[in-house]
Amino acid sequence: MSNNRYIAIGDIHGCPDQLEEILEQAADRPEHRLVFLGDYIDRGPDSEAVINRIRDLDAVFIFGNHEDMILRHIREHVGEFPELFENPYINVRLTRDALEWIRDVPVPVFETPDYIFSHAGLNPHRSLEEQQDRDYYWGFPEGDYLHLTAKTVVHRHTVHPEPEVEGNRINVNTGCGSGGPLVAVVLPEMEFLVSSKSPGARLDAEAIRARREQFAAELAELEALIDNPAEVEELEAFFDGEEDVGTLEELEAVD
Repeated sequence: MSNNRYIAIGDIHGCPDQLEEILEQAADRPEHRLVFLGDYIDRGPDSEAVINRIRDLDAVFIFGNHEDMILRHIREHVGEFPELFENPYINVRLTRDALEWIRDVPVPVFETPDYIFSHAGLNPHRSLEEQQDRDYYWGFPEGDYLHLTAKTVVHRHTVHPEPEVEGNRINVNTGCGSGGPLVAVVLPEMEFLVSSKSPGARLDAEAIRARREQFAAELAELEALIDNPAEVEELEAFFDGEEDVGTLEELEAVD
């Protein structure tokens, strides 16, 4: 299996049905190794089911920024892993067992002779040797990475309506968990596997308003803990619902 052949799967975001569709398509290519690019959780209907489905697969698991946010939140505001973690704001419900898997198994980056797989690409302002773990799951990928490496960099993180290929960079995040399909890229063939459209995020407006008020109070503390301003910007966008779930006014209209 593998022989430098891979199927890189984008953000699943708690959507087990779309995941199953991609795995069924990938089963026709047993010589390819699966690489999951992170963000397994929240938004979709069942994050726990996603973790349970993938955890025993012979695959590479990449750590995403949503995994980082969950673990950071628990570490700073809860302490030890609870038996059951629930957060209606991001529509996530995870057992201690799933949380421990998220903490222990995914890696920041997976590099092969021809490819670099990470959640958020690379930091274009650091050399390849100077990349830090957080660069791999909190970056803002754009352009290409030809000034850093001749390898193809495969990631997700930022949402596009179609898979994005620019120079030596491939982005396979098409908004699964927010109404878009789950997409995977087959390498080196450069074929794309596409699921049906995922459920859209249905979030409670009152919970969002309360969370925004809480976040405003916590922002100064967060900025003191985070040394990368880009991370603060993404956190603000995430909690403000600007990343891909619409404005508060739009969410309030959801019944």
